[in-house]
Amino acid sequence: MRARFVEIVVKGDVRERLGAELDDVAVTVDHGVTRARVAVRDTSALYGILYRLDTLGVELLAVHDVDVAPSP
Repeated sequence: MRARFVEIVVKGDVRERLGAELDDVAVTVDHGVTRARVAVRDTSALYGILYRLDTLGVELLAVHDVDVAPSP
């Protein structure tokens, strides 16, 4: 199965926490918002990532598909 790429947008500068929690992630921070671009193999993998972010207390702003792979 081909990987799907998503961008997860969260409130605040949490790049260190996301980098420690997620593998193969490209993280950028701009204007108090962190964007993490990751590859997921299926919907359950995406839910797993979102659950991990929730346990960190990160405020989720958006999740959407992207066409470009992460480039760390």
